Amino acid sequence: MQSSSSQKKFPGKFLKIGAAVIASFFIVCCLAVFAIANSPSTTSPAPTMTQDFNAMLTQTYETAIVSIPEATQMEKLPAIPVTGGTETSTPAPTALVIFTSTPEQISAPPQPCIPNRPPQYAKVVKVVDGDTIRVLLEGVEKPVRYVGIDTPESTFQIEYFGEQASQKNKELVEGRDVVMYRDVSETDDFDRLLRYVFVGDKFINYELVSQGLANALRYEPDTSCAELFAKAESEAKALGLGLWSASATQSALSTQSPSAGNLEIVFVDKEAEYVDIKNNSSSPVDLNGWMLVSEKGSQACDLGGIIQSGEKLRIWAGTGEGYSCNFGKNIWNNSEPDPAVLYDPQHAEISRYP
Repeated sequence: MQSSSSQKKFPGKFLKIGAAVIASFFIVCCLAVFAIANSPSTTSPAPTMTQDFNAMLTQTYETAIVSIPEATQMEKLPAIPVTGGTETSTPAPTALVIFTSTPEQISAPPQPCIPNRPPQYAKVVKVVDGDTIRVLLEGVEKPVRYVGIDTPESTFQIEYFGEQASQKNKELVEGRDVVMYRDVSETDDFDRLLRYVFVGDKFINYELVSQGLANALRYEPDTSCAELFAKAESEAKALGLGLWSASATQSALSTQSPSAGNLEIVFVDKEAEYVDIKNNSSSPVDLNGWMLVSEKGSQACDLGGIIQSGEKLRIWAGTGEGYSCNFGKNIWNNSEPDPAVLYDPQHAEISRYP
C-alpha cells in the first residue's frame, strides 16, 4: 500500500520542477530582449555617467587655469584614464586646488651698516621733496626724513637740482611699499620719523647719494651709514654725476644773483629763535620777495620792508622787535646742524649761516 502511494506522488513533483524551469527561461529571455533594446549604438555611443563627470571636471579645471595669473599658473596635471566606459585622454585634476593671490612680497635685506632693529612696513602716500616723504604706517599718515643725506630744496625755495632730486625720489618710492629702519633717533625736532628706507632690496638713501642727487651729511647720533654715504658721494663726484657734473657746476655759477653780497646773515641764535642780517651795500634793499629758511626743517619766512645801507635787521621766528615771521612754534634745530639760508626774489642763495 505504501509503495503504491509513493508512485502516485512522483508525477506531481515532476510537473512542479518543469514549471519552474519554464518560468526561469521566460524571465531570462525578457531580460535579454530588454538589454538588446537599450544597448548603446555602435555608431554613436551614449556618454556614460563617468564620462559626464569627467567632462565637468575637465571644463572646471581648464576654466580655473585660464583665470589664474600667468605668474601663478601650474602645469596641467597628467591625463588619467577613466574606467567604466570609453577611455579618454582629457586631463583631469586629481584634487581640488584653490589658488589665492598674495601681495607682492616686501623684501628689504638691510645693508651691513643698518642697525639690527625691527623693520617697519609702510606705504608711501606722498613725496614731499628729494629727502622727505609721507607714509601710511599702521593706518596713520606720518612724515619721514631720510637719515644721513640732504638733497637740494624744491618746496619753499628752488635750489639747483632740487627738482631733479624730487623727481628721482618719486620714481623710486611714490605709491610703493617701503621698509624702514631706525638708527638712534626716533624723530627730528619737526616730528618727522628719521629712517633708512628700502623698496625691495634698493636702499633709497644710498641711491640718491650714489646718483649725485644728494649730499652725504653726518647728523649725530644717527651715523651708522655715514661712511657708506660718504664713499657713495666721493664716487659720484669722481664720475661727475648729478650735482657734480661739469654742466651742473657751470649752471650753478651762472645762477648767481646780481644782489649777491648785498645782504649777509651775520648771526643766528637758535635758542632765542632769531637771525640777524646786514645790508652791506651802499643803497637800501627792498626785502619783498626775499626769503629766510631754516634748512633742516624747510620752514621759510617771507620777508618784506626796506633795509637801509649798513643797517642790521633782526628776524624773529615768532614775534619780537625787528621783523616777525609769526611761526607758532620754534623752527631752529638746537641739537643738529640747521643752517639759516637767505634767498633773493630769484630764489638764488645769497647767504647762509653757519
